[in-house]
Amino acid sequence: IQNLGEAIGRRDLLTKKPDLGGKAALIDLATVLSAPHARVSHRDYRVQTAAHLPKMREQERCVAQRAMGGDHSILRECLNNEDRCVGVGAAGEIARKFGDLGLPEGTISFDDKGAAGHFYAAYSVHGMNFRLKGLAADSCFTAAYGGTLAILPPSGNTSLTVVGNTFGYGARGGQVFIAGRAGNRFGICLRKNAEGGGATIVVEGVASNAFQYMTGGVALVLGPTGPNLGAGMTGGVVYLLDADLDSLNQDYVKAEPVDLLDRVVIEEMLAAHVEATGSLNATLLLEKFDLRQYSKVTTRLLPETLE
Repeated sequence: IQNLGEAIGRRDLLTKKPDLGGKAALIDLATVLSAPHARVSHRDYRVQTAAHLPKMREQERCVAQRAMGGDHSILRECLNNEDRCVGVGAAGEIARKFGDLGLPEGTISFDDKGAAGHFYAAYSVHGMNFRLKGLAADSCFTAAYGGTLAILPPSGNTSLTVVGNTFGYGARGGQVFIAGRAGNRFGICLRKNAEGGGATIVVEGVASNAFQYMTGGVALVLGPTGPNLGAGMTGGVVYLLDADLDSLNQDYVKAEPVDLLDRVVIEEMLAAHVEATGSLNATLLLEKFDLRQYSKVTTRLLPETLE
């Protein structure tokens, strides 16, 4: 073997290190090291795909079927981090029958508590409501097209980080209210949907690299922001409370004072956040509203400069 390219596909060259410890020692590598070569050259991609998709949760199938029949359905659960993709199966059932626009408002509700696993409320469509009192892991609300999501900290402390990394990646619609903080890469690739709208999000703090590559939607951040906010952003609006201008990627975005039209938008978002989560922080901000506390972050780049 002269280079890495010649090693590709040569599983006969792979061996398991004899001195592995901890979690690494528990990994079963038999299917990687011992699979017949014929299995590689004659792959059944449909079987492979099915093997790696999360199983459809039967309770979701039931509430989705009832919702599609016109009933208002509620599914209440206590979740742990093994409960991945909660809501994804139901969203798929609905989208296959009714498309991205989904169902009438409030047709199907997920009322949860605990610590949800990855992809909670991902691919949500209109008519789906999620309420989680607890924590959500990475990739929550990924590629959502509609619906509502409210996340409340289990202790009521809104300074806690209650959602993980890459929240709302590629979301094109829906309303989100997070009474707490979020991890890294929040709101990546937020965008417009086919109807011209976008996601509306309220969160009480974000870590680094938030709102990268954002092209649509509106967000309101009521707490601290990590560095590199808005890198690659070409559209949409982010409102910041007590903005830290050093956190912005000023090659791409600029911050400016808000006007009276912005005030209407911010007050409506605060009021909706209070109604959805009962956030004390948002309640106080609404009662003692001060326009001077807010900044409006938009792109520096005009569409023609991107061509």
